[in-house]
Amino acid sequence: MAQTGVGLTLAPHPPSGALKVTHLDPEGPAARGGLIQPGDVLFDVDDTSVVGLGGVQVRTLILGAPGSPVTLGFRRQNGKLFYVRVQRAQPKGGAAPPPQQQQQQPAAQQPRAPAAQQRAPAPQRAAAPDDGSVVGIGVGLALDSNHNLCISSLLPGSPAKRSGLLEEGDILRYIDGKDVRGLVPEDVRPLILGKQGTFVTLSVQRGNTQIVARMARAKPTQDAAPPKAGVATAPKADTNTYSSAYAQATANRQDVAPPQKEAPPEP
Repeated sequence: MAQTGVGLTLAPHPPSGALKVTHLDPEGPAARGGLIQPGDVLFDVDDTSVVGLGGVQVRTLILGAPGSPVTLGFRRQNGKLFYVRVQRAQPKGGAAPPPQQQQQQPAAQQPRAPAAQQRAPAPQRAAAPDDGSVVGIGVGLALDSNHNLCISSLLPGSPAKRSGLLEEGDILRYIDGKDVRGLVPEDVRPLILGKQGTFVTLSVQRGNTQIVARMARAKPTQDAAPPKAGVATAPKADTNTYSSAYAQATANRQDVAPPQKEAPPEP
């Protein structure tokens, strides 16, 4: 089976000894998530430090089976470290990926946004018809104690539950690349609903980890109670873990070859 990537073009970043993002394929999984930006420095792929590795070696780590997940660690220009979990691209015209069962990645908790958060403009969309032709992915949404829009429940048998990517308490940041921070559940419902079999991409934050989940809209595969409404609890902050993780990853890669002058085109 042919391997695919996530739609990133990388180039050497001499100050860090790693590779930085120079371009994102607009149709690729990385761009659809809305989290990765040009200039972000890649330092980790699936818990493997890539500091000091060349483009060919990093490309091999990123490529994988279509639809399979890969976790990428980045450092932004402001020094912020973050992780993004992305599903590798499907070949053009290919079938939808099977649900991937994945383990939760340990991550430190970031401080939450202030409670007094200004609400962003709600998307202007027509109400979805309730005639059975429009379905979602089986997520319940609520505002947590810090007014973050988060996942409050996952409907058993739903695409969201079967994907293994989302968890209760995940903070919703983007839907199909649209920033939904500051919105309330009724604002984003039209963005999640759509025709059976069409895809929607959710970007969520779980502590310091950014997760991108793309799934097909569908009805649950078993009878289940509807998602519960409620208020989620924001976890406590702990901002030291990933700074230490990055320093340790860098220290462990002193015996590898320096980065190549040119990186291959987009994985």
